[in-house]
Amino acid sequence: MAFESRISMVKDIIVELKKPDINRIGVYGLGGVGKTTLAKEVYREALEERLFDDVVIILNVKEKKDN
Repeated sequence: MAFESRISMVKDIIVELKKPDINRIGVYGLGGVGKTTLAKEVYREALEERLFDDVVIILNVKEKKDN
């Protein structure tokens, strides 16, 4: 794990993903705060714990601003 402080956050997300009514999460925030690292770690944990038959991770999605 890249950031030790994220371990509890990853565990909390995994707990939520184990609930029958939760099947996806979104991560958003300012650039450079570790969203991609967090998403990759949750992805790795979900695969390791076999939470789903398939796991899809979409990275670097940006909102298009209208000028």
